[in-house]
This record gives sequence, C-alpha cells and structure tokens, in this order.
Amino acid sequence: MKPIIRNSFVAALLLSWSLQATAAELCKNVFYWDPFLKQAMTHDMTLMAAKSVESLRSSTTSARIENKWTLERPKIEGLIKSLSVQLNVKNIQVKARDAVTEGYRNVTHTVYLEKFELNLKESGMPVAEGFPSETVSFKTRIRKYGIIRNDAEVKTENVQFAEFTKDFSFVEFKFSDPRFIGAVFKPRVYMSDKYVQLFGTPEFIKRYDEIVAETLALKENAATKESATAMLEFLRLGHASNSSFAPLATNLYERISYAVDFVDRGRDNTKFQIQMTLDKSIAFFVNSMNKTVEAYRPEDSVVEIKTPVEYAGYNLESNLTKITGYRLFLQFVEKVKKYHQTDYMAGVGKMGHGHRQYLQDTEH
Repeated sequence: MKPIIRNSFVAALLLSWSLQATAAELCKNVFYWDPFLKQAMTHDMTLMAAKSVESLRSSTTSARIENKWTLERPKIEGLIKSLSVQLNVKNIQVKARDAVTEGYRNVTHTVYLEKFELNLKESGMPVAEGFPSETVSFKTRIRKYGIIRNDAEVKTENVQFAEFTKDFSFVEFKFSDPRFIGAVFKPRVYMSDKYVQLFGTPEFIKRYDEIVAETLALKENAATKESATAMLEFLRLGHASNSSFAPLATNLYERISYAVDFVDRGRDNTKFQIQMTLDKSIAFFVNSMNKTVEAYRPEDSVVEIKTPVEYAGYNLESNLTKITGYRLFLQFVEKVKKYHQTDYMAGVGKMGHGHRQYLQDTEH
C-alpha cells in the first residue's frame, strides 16, 4: 500500500515530478521498462561528479570500506550486545552515534532519483589496480531524518521530521571510490526543499543562479563549498541535457548508529574508528509501481560496517597485539558473516535488494 504522505515537502516533491512519472508509466505500458536501469552521463557531468569529491581524495582519512550483511533481528542485536560487553571489559565502548529521544526511535527517509552510470576512465579519478569495473553506479538521493514513536509503525505518516530537515534536505551523491575496492564516496549538499522540488523541471535552470547563491550561503555548506558547487553544477548540466531526475524509490527505515574507537599503539597511538549501522523495519516504496515491495522480511535487519581502509585488510591471522580489542571486533565480524541470511546478497544494499524484488514482482 502506498504510504500516506502528510509531510508537505514529500507531497510537493512527488507532485512536481508527476509528469515524469506519468510518462514513465505510459512507456511501461507499451514495452517492458525497468526504472532501475542507469542513464548515461555527458562528459561534463562526469567531470563534475569527479570534482564533487576532489577534496575527499586529498587523503585517505575519510575513506572507509563498507560491508553489508542481513541477519535475523534478534541474532544481530544479540551479537552487538555481546561485543559491547566484551569490549567494555577492556574499557572500550560501543557508543551510540545519534541521540535517542525517550519513547521514540530514529528513522531515515530517503528518496532515490533515477540512476546514472559513471565512466571511471572518463572521470580522470585514480583507479585501483584490479578494480572490477570500468563504470560504476551513480545514485542521487534526497535524505531527511526524523523520529517515530516506539508504539507506531514505520510509515511516512508517522514520522516527525527533525527541525533541520523539515524544510531542508541533504542532497547526496553516492558512488564507488575506485581507489579502494569496497569504498564509496558520499558528497552531500544541504538545500532548501523549495529548490529540491524543482528537480526535473525547467524552473531548476531558470532559477539556477538563485539556487546556487542561497545554497552556498547556508552555514551547513560552509566547509564544503567546492564540493557543493560541483554538485549543483552536475545537477544543472543534467537538466540541460534532459536527464531524468524522477523519483525512483522511497526508502524509510529505523536506524541505530554505533561507533567504536580503537588505539593503534604500533602507529604512535593513532586512534581510528569503526562505524556500524543497524537498519530495521525497512519499507522500500517503488514509485513506478505505486507500492511498497518486500525487499526485506520484517524480521530481518541490515548491518553495515565501515572500516578505515588502513585497517580493512586485517584479519584474525594478523598480528593484533598493538590494537587492544580489535581481535574481539574481528571475531564479531566473522559471526556476522556466519549468520548472514543467504537468500540476501552480501555486500548489496537496500537499492540492490529493492531492484531484485521489483524484477520478481514484475516478471514477464
């Protein structure tokens, strides 16, 4: 069933894209159409995509390898609790990264726009030897955060959006960091919803100068102006080349974020952080179908573990004597792998599983 949209931004966003959605539906009726297929980028768009992460490529400090597995909820929650107890004995904490409001749970609301394909050679970005593909998937997504009462279902109509994303959203790009297999780039720009609602319309280009001026003036973009400028230019170029910025899917889920800090005594007591997210009650709404698909069973949860590239190659055979507690963490990862539900794809996120379910539900 399609979620009831009470948030004014989400309703306006869908309304502004209605013509694109209608056209897509007409195409679908004529021949089989897969909205998850990727669009080609122009050469200039490719260069702007690369420029949006230029500052992130200046060092490997923020580069992390992402791994994803799907487990039964009680099992992964039990494993995380056990890890917390074991590390606590060594004075290492499994910390919550996000504040929790009593009686509520944190949720993330994401609108994915139709995807692109990014040619790595054309982008000019450095590529690791043995990187598995010459092209990568490029996602544009619009993200908001909020809370839902513990006794309420995870549905859009039940979300109380956070103040900072009531009238604004984070527009993000997500694509592989080809310097490292398994790493990703996630540049983001904070934008007013009144401008996000113009995506996919001629008004975006007409009001582009105004959009740039107001967006770059926001304090949330002060530290990333170069990246934000490139992202906005990418969007302009896309509109100028008649690329589609229609909504592909809307994803709503409960998220719990964790962080664990370790100290490497073998590297002058350097601190590094492992980040984990646990996503539950995942509702994946496919816009072209006008319905929510069961990409995940209600009793299953996705755990994502992000490891700095410098430590991603460590395993239980490595010499870990200089990093207190890290062996316990790696043992935890092995247990997560062991209990991964094999009918889900390891390393594949919610978009990939949503696409798979879409194909199953529209089998011809």
